[in-house]
Amino acid sequence: MKKILIFSLLVLILAQVSIAVMDGSETMVRSMPSSVGAGQQFTVTYKAIGTSGDYGVSVVDTVTGGCTPSNLKFVLTSPATTYQVTMTAPSSGSCTFSGDYKYGTFDVKLLTDSTISVSSVCVPSTEICDGIDNDCDGQIDEGNVCTCTEDWDCTAWSECINSKQTRVCTDLNNCGTSATKPDESKDCSVGGKMDVCQYFEWAKGIDDKNYCAWGIGIVGFGFILLLRFVK
Repeated sequence: MKKILIFSLLVLILAQVSIAVMDGSETMVRSMPSSVGAGQQFTVTYKAIGTSGDYGVSVVDTVTGGCTPSNLKFVLTSPATTYQVTMTAPSSGSCTFSGDYKYGTFDVKLLTDSTISVSSVCVPSTEICDGIDNDCDGQIDEGNVCTCTEDWDCTAWSECINSKQTRVCTDLNNCGTSATKPDESKDCSVGGKMDVCQYFEWAKGIDDKNYCAWGIGIVGFGFILLLRFVK
């Protein structure tokens, strides 16, 4: 009888632990300059949005109009939230990016098409931190023009209110950019009830599903020992 009660309690506890990280609401965005000069190099940035903890997203992007490379395929996994590709523009015209992405086993979603115009000549200008080869020397953002490194510090997650938790993240270096800014809101259990994973995130102020794995392992090991010695 004791074994049955202990086993039932273990099942009840584990049922409250959320080990799923992705819920299908995650998205991916692509960003790039609106125009470049002939033969210039430029950077295309892909950013995962709405992710928390462990995740993986595969991206396939096709580029037409002469920009190279023309076929982009990659997989982005945690803890990274951005992926960058260096492109080279053709002599003139425009390039269009069309693709899709897929988180885990969820449905394939389309990336919004992006187009970049290419002028007939590359006109050299002062190199600045913008992901473009401004001075037409074949290098992007060289010369330490991008000297500010974002350093985000976040408060602990708030209580779960209306199925949402929030926090405030501040860049300690005041770079004025948000390329690596962590998420400041996420879904949570309805009614303000937090599961084991959400509790650790709230208490520690971080997104680390390893806490959940350790918690499940410790609880499970403890009950195994208890079952072994209960007669």
